[in-house]
Amino acid sequence: MNNHPGEPGNTLRRDLAMAWCLGLGALALYLSTGRFFIDNLDGENYFLTTEAILRGDLWLEHGLSGDWWSKFGWKGRPFNPHGLGQPIAAIPFWYLGRVLEGYVSLSSPQLVRRAAVTLLCPVVTAATVGLLFWFMRRLGHEPRSALVAALLFAAASPAWPYARYYFSEPLAGLLLLAAFYYLWAARAGGRLSAVAAAGALAGFAGLTRPAVWPLVVLGTAAAAASGRASQRWGAAAMYGLFLLPSLVLFAWYNYARFGSPFEQWPGGPNRLSLHILPLGLYGQLLSPGKSIFLYCPVLMIALLGWRSLWRRDRLVAGAAAGVFGYHLLLYSASTDWSGGWCWGPR
Repeated sequence: MNNHPGEPGNTLRRDLAMAWCLGLGALALYLSTGRFFIDNLDGENYFLTTEAILRGDLWLEHGLSGDWWSKFGWKGRPFNPHGLGQPIAAIPFWYLGRVLEGYVSLSSPQLVRRAAVTLLCPVVTAATVGLLFWFMRRLGHEPRSALVAALLFAAASPAWPYARYYFSEPLAGLLLLAAFYYLWAARAGGRLSAVAAAGALAGFAGLTRPAVWPLVVLGTAAAAASGRASQRWGAAAMYGLFLLPSLVLFAWYNYARFGSPFEQWPGGPNRLSLHILPLGLYGQLLSPGKSIFLYCPVLMIALLGWRSLWRRDRLVAGAAAGVFGYHLLLYSASTDWSGGWCWGPR
């Protein structure tokens, strides 16, 4: 990640060291304030899916928190209605829990494994902090600006609360940011290897949160734009080639659960509706219970700085606005736009 022609080696080393320090500092913060237990339906589904994968199965078995899933596939067996990426990424942490079981005495060994897999979110959120600083420096921002932005994201945004819970948003966020970083790096250096990395990361983001698949597929156009004129078709093909394994796995997972590669949770509670969009937009932006500006005030600073970013790099500014706008419209048009019971937006 430190191969950037034209930049002094000392600068790269200092920035890399600072990125590591920021990431480790954020990780210390998140671990010191962590919860290390699973008490929500999504987290329960993810944990039981990890155990199912390690059994060589897809179907969920009874967990310590009870039969929360209550969702059934075409074979009448309980399944995880969410993406497969989070359970796969948690496998190394699950094995860590197995090792720790012999040294930690709790009422059930499963509690140790559950605590271990919740380490995934602090780790990936801390990695996002470091990557954010590194990316901003590569974009040409001053060290102080990059440092302030990384610290604000780490401790003054929903990143900190989400690092304490076992949801898939932190992992999906890191994967999207890393994928775009490599697309940008490919444009700056003309390397197809960077496009390949972007495709693999973007594909795993779609496998983690299926809602982002449209963004992931549109990344093919960004990959084409990132290559030199003689490489555009090759860059798009390389991106798609490394995206393909996650897409195939996603289609297979849908078929295994529902009998169709194109079906994603039939009978689920959320539906998209243009009729609900005005209410959802008001709720997400202005309501006292869910407004992103009330629960993440630093976003107003980001909006003020967007014009400056547009003048500096229109591709990056357009991508940032596109990702934000896509998520805002998608979730505002959802019949469950409020995201269930929680403070602030989900």
